[in-house]
Amino acid sequence: MRQTDHATVPPTPAQAMARRQLESEAANQHSLHRWWAPPALITGLLAAPISLAMAAAIGLRGAVAVVGSVFVVLGSVVVVAKTVSIVRAGVAVRAVELLRALIVLGPIAGVTYALWSVLTF
Repeated sequence: MRQTDHATVPPTPAQAMARRQLESEAANQHSLHRWWAPPALITGLLAAPISLAMAAAIGLRGAVAVVGSVFVVLGSVVVVAKTVSIVRAGVAVRAVELLRALIVLGPIAGVTYALWSVLTF
């Protein structure tokens, strides 16, 4: 009876690179990476033309406030939905990513609501 050596063969560099790429794609799928893209696209396609048409009626500040409000609402929904999907997938939500998302949403919300309050008073 011949004894065979079942030693583990190390992966080739191409296999290792392919595995790392798959792992990074999976990590990006379950992260807040580029969370702002869907709200920005929807805001640009829907809210920007509407608010520009309304700019004559409500002024430039109001138009900017409408665009900012739409982005903040959609952005908040996307951040919450992505966070829930990350948690359901069993992946830890990185605090740095969540903080980055809030840093983007915070100033936009502040400027939006400041302009809106100036417009309405």
